[in-house]
Amino acid sequence: MACDRMPGKLDLKKNLLRTLDLSGNSLAANGVKNIARALKENDGPEVLCLDVNHITADGVKALSDSETLFENNSLQDLDLSCNIFTEDASQGMQALAEVLKTNKVLQDLNLRCCELGDDAITLLADGLRQNAGPMACDRTPDFGNWI
Repeated sequence: MACDRMPGKLDLKKNLLRTLDLSGNSLAANGVKNIARALKENDGPEVLCLDVNHITADGVKALSDSETLFENNSLQDLDLSCNIFTEDASQGMQALAEVLKTNKVLQDLNLRCCELGDDAITLLADGLRQNAGPMACDRTPDFGNWI
């Protein structure tokens, strides 16, 4: 199934889908924008795995926009590991940090091996500090240390 056709085919309204694992599918920013659109229009899943997908800051911004994760009441675990954000990481992490300040449903955020850099980590830490929900953020390349 092509990712550009996914929003029309992905019906999560009945909340039957608990986990959506699209790891290693080279979704890039456009694919993630389509996933974000599907999340806006549906309830679910609880776990979304988008690791190793060549996602950039634009993709993170698409997931973090005001209608996707701000208002999502089902997504508890988001795996964005092994997506190299590099030079534009701060832009995507700024958008994600804004979500972290208010979203009380998201509990696990995996950013392992994303080469975020100090500025992006500072932005995430600020968002996590203001989040009153139970939240763990893993961004380490080794044994799962938590910040």
